[in-house]
Amino acid sequence: MKQCTECGATEFMVRGKDKCLKCITGKKTGKINIGIDCGVKTGFAVWNSSSQSFEEISTLKIHQAIDSVLEYHRIYGKDLFVRFEDARKRKWFGSTGREKLQGAGSVKRDSKIWDDFLKGNKINYEAIAPAENTTKLSAEQFQNITKYTRTTSVHSRDAAMLVFGIK
Repeated sequence: MKQCTECGATEFMVRGKDKCLKCITGKKTGKINIGIDCGVKTGFAVWNSSSQSFEEISTLKIHQAIDSVLEYHRIYGKDLFVRFEDARKRKWFGSTGREKLQGAGSVKRDSKIWDDFLKGNKINYEAIAPAENTTKLSAEQFQNITKYTRTTSVHSRDAAMLVFGIK
């Protein structure tokens, strides 16, 4: 089993790297951390670093997610940190149909929207390459890792894994 060279963890190892997700991306965080999985069904997760628990895990439309981030920013200001999966950083595509490639273009556009929105509103954020996140967990796998027992979608679980465990 691979082990992180920085902290010794064996969970959430980043593909192709010798470090875990926390050591690679966990340096810039806030008290409230929001994970965003871009797409038609936007995964949205809110992790509270103080209580080490999720405040919300859901699937939203992009405008609802943007409104929610603005509300959290209004309340928490500099204590808010957003991490989103940036499809523009994807390096592998495989052979797939035209519809899937068009969908990938749509997700890339969503990534650009999030980047512009967060930068424009001076919200602390980080764009993560898809390969740097633990994705596509089953509901059972997600529950075993996070101990979160409410209903989730694959999109909301992907968003949650972007921020799970941040201290």
